[in-house]
Amino acid sequence: MSNQFDDKRSPLQFPNIDQIVNYLQALGWNETKSRNPNARIFLSASELGDEPFSVVLPLTMKLKDSRNVINDAIESISAITELDFDEVVKEINLPRTDIFDFRMMPNRDKDRQDFISVEEINIITEELRNTFAFSAQSEAEPEETRKESIPQINETGKKFARNLRFAHTFKGSFGLSIEAELTITQPRLPMKNLPPIQAPFERRVLERLAKGVISAEAATKNDNVDLIVSSYKTGLNANMCSSLSKLFEQTQLNKVETRFLWSPAWLPENEEHVTSVVLNRKTAIYLRMAAEKLRKEESPTYVTLIGQVMVLQDVVLSQDDEEEIPIDQQGYGHRIVLWVRHKDEDFKVSTWLTELDHDIAIQAYSKKSLLTVSGTLEKRKRSRVLLLPHAVQIVPNSPESIP
Repeated sequence: MSNQFDDKRSPLQFPNIDQIVNYLQALGWNETKSRNPNARIFLSASELGDEPFSVVLPLTMKLKDSRNVINDAIESISAITELDFDEVVKEINLPRTDIFDFRMMPNRDKDRQDFISVEEINIITEELRNTFAFSAQSEAEPEETRKESIPQINETGKKFARNLRFAHTFKGSFGLSIEAELTITQPRLPMKNLPPIQAPFERRVLERLAKGVISAEAATKNDNVDLIVSSYKTGLNANMCSSLSKLFEQTQLNKVETRFLWSPAWLPENEEHVTSVVLNRKTAIYLRMAAEKLRKEESPTYVTLIGQVMVLQDVVLSQDDEEEIPIDQQGYGHRIVLWVRHKDEDFKVSTWLTELDHDIAIQAYSKKSLLTVSGTLEKRKRSRVLLLPHAVQIVPNSPESIP
C-alpha cells in the first residue's frame, strides 16, 4: 500500500515544489528536459555507471493532480534513500539556515537601569559585520589565510555580509540573531563511491567563527593567548580578533554570550560547536594581544632559507627602479623564485640577486640542488619577498626537492 500525505492526521507540513527541488539538488540530483510541459524530471547521481533514478514533479501546484504527483515523488525518494515516507518529508522541510545568537550584558552601575545606547548598537553591528566578512574572505582564499590576514574587507567579505539577515530575536537581556542561508549544491549525506564532500561556504564561515570564539574563551580561562594564535588557520585571524575586541573596547558591554544554531540540513563538523560561549571584558585583552602577536609574527624578520629554485628570470631595469634591486652592467636585474620550508610552512619566495649570486642559483637549478640564502623576509599582499639577500650557496649533497 502506497503512502499518502494526510493533512488531517500528519503534523508535518506538505512540502512545496521549490522545497523538493532544493532537497533533490542537495542530494546531487540534476534536472533534465521533460517532454511533458507540465512536468519537471530530476535524475539521481549514478554510481559506477548504473542507470540513474528519476523523480517527476509537477510544474505548478495549480495542476489538478499536483498533490498526487508530489506524493508519488516522495514515495520514490523514500524507496531510493531507504527512509520512511514521513522522514523524507521532514528532511525536505528542514530549515537551511545557520543562526548566530548574540546576547549582550551591559556594564552599568547597580543604581542605574541597564541599557545599551543607539551609538553602541551601531558599533556592535558594524564590528559583528566586519568579523563575519573577515571570516568569509579567509574561507574563500584559504591559501592566503595568513596571520595578519588582509587589512581591508574585500569583495567576497562584503558580499557575504550583505547576504546576512536579522532573524527573530530571543527573550532575555539584550540580544540579536543573525542568520546565514546555506547554499547547498552537493549531497549532504555520504554516498558510496563518492569523494568526501565540503560543507557549504556559509557553514564554513560560521564554523571558523565558532572555533575562534571557543579558543578565545579558552585563552581567557587558561591565561594563554597562544590558544588563539595557534589556531588562526581554522579560527580567528588578526582582523577578526581586532573586530571582536572592539565590541568591549568601544562599548560598555560587560560580557556577551554567543550561540550557534546549526541547520539540520547539514550536520555540523563536530558537536562542540553546539554549546554556547561566553566572552567578557577580560577576553578583549587576549583578543587584542592575539591580534598584535599575529601581525608581529608576519613583520619582516631576518631569516636563512633553504629551498628549491623554481624560476630564473632576467629583467631589463633602469636605475630609477627600486634601490633594493641590484642591476648589472647590461641593465639586467636577476630575479629568482624559491620553494622553501620555514617554520613548518611551505611557500614561494622571490628575491633579486647580484650577477654573481645569480650564477650560483643557475648552477643549483641545473644540478637540481637546494639553495640557501639569507635576508629579511617580508610579506607583501599575496607574496613573500626576501630583501637584501646574501650568503647565497648551494647546499652540498642536497636532495632534488624539499623532503
